[in-house]
Amino acid sequence: MFMKFNKILPFILFFLFFSCSNNKPSLYHVINDKNEEVIINDLKIDGKRIDDRTKVDLKIVHSNNKHINLDLEFYYNPFPQLVNGLWISSENFQQGSILSNSLKFSGGQGEPPSVGGNFYLLDSKKDTLFHLFLPLMMIYDPLNKL
Repeated sequence: MFMKFNKILPFILFFLFFSCSNNKPSLYHVINDKNEEVIINDLKIDGKRIDDRTKVDLKIVHSNNKHINLDLEFYYNPFPQLVNGLWISSENFQQGSILSNSLKFSGGQGEPPSVGGNFYLLDSKKDTLFHLFLPLMMIYDPLNKL
């Protein structure tokens, strides 16, 4: 257990340092325990809050129109928790689960909810393949967009 925590600690510190000063989403591909930044060309976020849950669909478009789709479900009681997270890449149809160690949530009563945080996209062996920092972003219900 300590070895696994010791392995992920540099990533946690890296994201804590950069997430405090960054208000734009950032994506990093993890190769041999090194973070290689992936340039985000476009990001689309849709979703809906129903009672104490929010479902979010996130599409990240990067190099050569490749994209990564994320399906996230959050639960609030009273703090936000990621209860379901799946991702798939258009590049080679890689897919996996998503973990988060830091979530932010606001709104959702008189306005659309906002969600942000650090997300770890895992491969089939449960190793981190991508790190995503998402600043607090408003989630719009696609059926109610103007």
